[in-house]
Amino acid sequence: MVIRHQELRVVGIDGGKPRVVARFDGREMGRFVWAPDEESFAMTISPENGPPKIALISAADGSVRTLVELGREIWPTTKLFSPDGRYVAYDRLPDETSPERDIDLLSVETGKEIPLIRHPSDDYLLGWSRDGRWLVFASDRTGASGSRRWPARRSRASRRWSSPA
Repeated sequence: MVIRHQELRVVGIDGGKPRVVARFDGREMGRFVWAPDEESFAMTISPENGPPKIALISAADGSVRTLVELGREIWPTTKLFSPDGRYVAYDRLPDETSPERDIDLLSVETGKEIPLIRHPSDDYLLGWSRDGRWLVFASDRTGASGSRRWPARRSRASRRWSSPA
């Protein structure tokens, strides 16, 4: 089924007139998440022909900036902005054959993908700590599902995302 036309609208809590923020012709919109500054949001968009992408959409003018093309027809389950709005964390299948998800980080400024959690288990993003130091995720790595936290901080020396020793 091809979706011919979709609109994303916003309306104030005062009940004012809805405003069209973005139109999507021949593309499917996925879930979206507002940036902390509420001036934009990240959304998964699937073009009529081609792999899905995560895009940043301006709430003011509806302009769309692709952050990353996912390279396959696999939608992220969850997308969440870091508290400072500089990153979007998301979970996804790492390749065509894997049924288990991993967690990546995406720079809003550069679009650079940073592999964050790689493990043979199935990992689902749950949230960020308020201070942005930790990501919380669900994992079945012990044989049963449980929640875990992962440090979301960069090592200055290595310029890599790392966990403490």
